[in-house]
Amino acid sequence: MTGCSGSKTTTVSTPASPPPASKTSAAASSTESSATETAPVTPLDSSQCVTVDGANSDASDKDAARKAADTLGGFNPPASVKSSIEHFVGTGGAHFDDPDYTKNEEAIKDWVAALCPS
Repeated sequence: MTGCSGSKTTTVSTPASPPPASKTSAAASSTESSATETAPVTPLDSSQCVTVDGANSDASDKDAARKAADTLGGFNPPASVKSSIEHFVGTGGAHFDDPDYTKNEEAIKDWVAALCPS
């Protein structure tokens, strides 16, 4: 990838033209996130939705948050959702007094709703 610096590079297949309106001066991971964020979501079947819903509901402590993160990560969430999931792992679970709780919970909830429309 041109314009990127650093010793570690992640290679992904990219379209022939750059993603529209992405930050060209940003790191490669930001460009990849933009492309991933706009990718269509394929709905899950009902048993997969039970798994995702259960994992999303059970992040009350550090161990539960790590287990939920591992489960949700298996469904290839976009970068923003991965970041939100890891936020809850880093804070030792979902805590209502966390100033970033709402933002991160909404990101995960919206992704789950796209995977499991009711």
